[in-house]
Amino acid sequence: MKKEEKVAALSQLMVQGVLTADELGRLIAALEPTGVSPETEKTPAQKTYEDYITNVVATSFKSPSQVKFPPFDPSMVKNGTIKLDLKEQNIRYIQTYVDAPNSYGAMLREEIIIGIDNNFTPLFWAQHIQLSPILGKTKGWMTMSKKRG
Repeated sequence: MKKEEKVAALSQLMVQGVLTADELGRLIAALEPTGVSPETEKTPAQKTYEDYITNVVATSFKSPSQVKFPPFDPSMVKNGTIKLDLKEQNIRYIQTYVDAPNSYGAMLREEIIIGIDNNFTPLFWAQHIQLSPILGKTKGWMTMSKKRG
């Protein structure tokens, strides 16, 4: 019996005077799973993003299974001119980050971009490169992998 059918049957009991409105409310609340929100279907963009980070980007770090990243949001997709591999390039990309442990186990956040085509197919990923402890990281992006997900 579906939830809607159960609610209809319980509502009928209230109409017949068997249940009070308060009892009906408690019974309907009991039909809801507690603390568990239903898993929403992931969009193709979400799946592609998660698969690419998990199967391509994460493998470049010391502990791929411990790499964490934010959920995909359409606001992460950008179009524009950026400095990539020492050249100004006009590309479409996802701007995000990964949190990955260093050799001491401390989680460090790395800003990354994932270049995509108009069909949302990942083309490469890139990150800023550490110049030196004093100079810090580059402002531009360096391609780390051109593997497809």
